[in-house]
Amino acid sequence: MHHKKPTFTTLVVGITALIWNLIGIFFYMSQAFMTDAKFLALSKPEQDYFANLPAWVTSIFALSVFTGFIGSFGLIT
Repeated sequence: MHHKKPTFTTLVVGITALIWNLIGIFFYMSQAFMTDAKFLALSKPEQDYFANLPAWVTSIFALSVFTGFIGSFGLIT
């Protein structure tokens, strides 16, 4: 199957979105795999926030950054 080469604008948008989603993946991984030491180093309001964060919010966060990364990658290939 023959694919058309992406335009310059599409590449700029795709690369920017790819970087944005890589940053999102980094923050998701930092949150999802936070050690007890890092958790205890947070302020009390931050600890309360992360301790009471619903699982569905974390799931949507993961879904959005990983699918965004895949979509961004698709734009530049």
